[in-house]
Parts: sequence; structure tokens; C-alpha cells
Amino acid sequence: MKKIWIIAAFLLCSCAADDSDTFGTIHSPILYGEQANNADFGSVVAIAIAGNGNGDKAYYAYCSGVLIAENVVLTAAHCVTDDVDLPFKSLFRENKIVIVADENADVPASERVFEVADFRANPDYDALTNMNDIGLLWLKSPVPEDVAAPVPIVTDYAKVKSIVDTGQDVVFVGFGVDENGNYNQRLFWTGKLDMWCSESWCPMDKTVKIPYGTVKSDLENGGPCNGDSGGAVLVMLDGTRHVLAVTSYGDEKCADYAVSTSVAAHQRWLNNTLYPKKKSGGCAIGGGQNVENIYVFAAMILIFMGIFVNRVRSKLQGYRI
Repeated sequence: MKKIWIIAAFLLCSCAADDSDTFGTIHSPILYGEQANNADFGSVVAIAIAGNGNGDKAYYAYCSGVLIAENVVLTAAHCVTDDVDLPFKSLFRENKIVIVADENADVPASERVFEVADFRANPDYDALTNMNDIGLLWLKSPVPEDVAAPVPIVTDYAKVKSIVDTGQDVVFVGFGVDENGNYNQRLFWTGKLDMWCSESWCPMDKTVKIPYGTVKSDLENGGPCNGDSGGAVLVMLDGTRHVLAVTSYGDEKCADYAVSTSVAAHQRWLNNTLYPKKKSGGCAIGGGQNVENIYVFAAMILIFMGIFVNRVRSKLQGYRI
């Protein structure tokens, strides 16, 4: 399970993991999940490698993501970061990273495949601790609404805490190898969250801690493993599904727990990345109105300078002999 092209080994070891963020770790399955059709879960997409040469499969879904704008996909940072088994940047430069907005990523319809224009991983992401495991991808063209609609995100800390404290159901959705060795299918599993970390580190037990800004779920009779990485953790709020978190990692046997990165904990980074402030001459420019205000201010200064110069000139002329 050392290379993405050795698919057979991957299928036999779908839940393998170690302390490093290996390819096997980040692409583990949702076990005992149900088929997630396009009508209900179309916003959860596959981050796939095109032309991998694996039999009749045109694409290999190595990670998952969720559409939060018509051309923006939210995912895990490690899904858009190089490691020893995922040469992401090379694949991106070769235009082999695509987004598949279909429940079956094997051979999807061409109108459900989208090229990736750019990507960002949270610069504070730490591969050793899984801290700040959140990232973004931009698409070259928007996803039509009849293909998939963007999902709103949960930005309120209080709501996150309430969802955890009250044991509200959440739905994990993603692509990956299932308990039967099948992959490239979008699956979902309903569970609950039992822990929210609002400190630097939160002890889960005597030996395991989870990082700040993550939520944890105990796995019982299925659920995400260390992966379906970048896949959405969805929750119903006011009758609408919202993205609460993206799947990050779990235990090596895919049986005890899953940890996901909360969106609310990284709202500032998301805002700064999605809506960066432009700069001009060392001054932040927020939009056209601000530029206009600067011009008006400069004009006023010139007017006052002109008035002052004229007054000084008049006085000097008055003292001439």
C-alpha cells in the first residue's frame, strides 16, 4: 500500500494506518455505510486521480470533499499536500487531479467531472499531529446547480457544542474502500459526536489526545475510518443540511473512533483565503468604494494646499517694494 498505482494491495489493506499520514491512512473507508445518491448527497464529491490505468475505472477517488460554493470544494489539508505516497503537486501540474460530482466515480458522465484550478492547505497544518487539517480547491468552472448545490457551513461555536452535548445525529459522507473491498462509491453513515476540543489538546483517554478544533465520534457498527478524508460531516439545522466538519483521521483498525476538523474553528482562515483583501501602495483596499474615498481625500488635500499657497503668495506680494 505504498503507491497509489498498487491498487490490489490497497484493497487488501483498506484500513491500514500508522502514525504518519500515509496513502493508506488517508483513504480508508466508510464501513457498513449506505449508498449516498446524488439527490440527497450530491454536494459531497470525489477528489480523484484521472487516468490511473486501473482496469475499467477512469478515475480513482483518493479523497473526498464537499462543495461550499459553486466553484469551491472544502476538504482536508492532507488531501492537497504532498507526502511519500501522494505526489499531489505533480499530479496537479499534470492536470490529473479532478473533482467528480457523482455517486459513482468509476466512469462518471463528462458533465459531472470538473478540472481543478487551484488549491490551498491551511499553512498551519501539521502532518504529524493532524492539527489544522483543512484545505480548499477551486474549480476552473462552476458546478451547475442541477448537478450539485453548495452546502452552507456551521460557523457558530455554540452550535457545535450544542450538537455534541445533545447527541444530535450527524452524517458522515465520503468515497473510499468499503468492508467488501469496493471503492469509488459515495457512501454515508449516521452517527453521533461525543467530543469537541476547544483547547490546544484534549485527552480522549490516557494515551490518545485530539487537537484543537476537532470533533470525535465513537465508531459502532460502521462509520468512517481514518479517512474518507475530506468527506463531509453533515448536520441538519433548521431543515437544511450544513457542513459541520471534514473527516481527518481515526484509529488504525477502523473500529474505535473518527476525528474530524471543525469548520467553525477555522472560520477566520476560510474567510481570509476565500475573500482576501487587496493591497495597493501598502494600504488595504477593501473595494471600489474605498478606492473612491482615497481619491476624494487626495483631491481635498490638493485643494487646501492650493488655498494655502495663494494666501502666502498674496501676503508676499503685499510686502513688495
